[in-house]
Amino acid sequence: MGGELQAKYAWLDFTGSTAGTAQFFNGWGLENMFYVDSGAASSGVVTIQSGRSATGPWATIASTTIATTGATAIMEVTGPLLYVRVLVASTGTWQAEAVSFG
Repeated sequence: MGGELQAKYAWLDFTGSTAGTAQFFNGWGLENMFYVDSGAASSGVVTIQSGRSATGPWATIASTTIATTGATAIMEVTGPLLYVRVLVASTGTWQAEAVSFG
């Protein structure tokens, strides 16, 4: 049955120019939504990456630019996925949440 919430994970208050901790998505649903919020004095390129292990190598599966402070980007990625991390090429503080549906 589609549309049921399978899992969710949040990367809270991670600093730009570093990657959020890689999370193991195996067993999550096939449809994954990533919500990324820019904090105070934050703007830049947001990249969702996936890899076969927690240490990579990494492939970009979604990317967008957030140009203003206090903005949100939503990116949808079809799985299944193994390891996933969020990377922001900028300074500032960021938050991201992944929500997976089966």
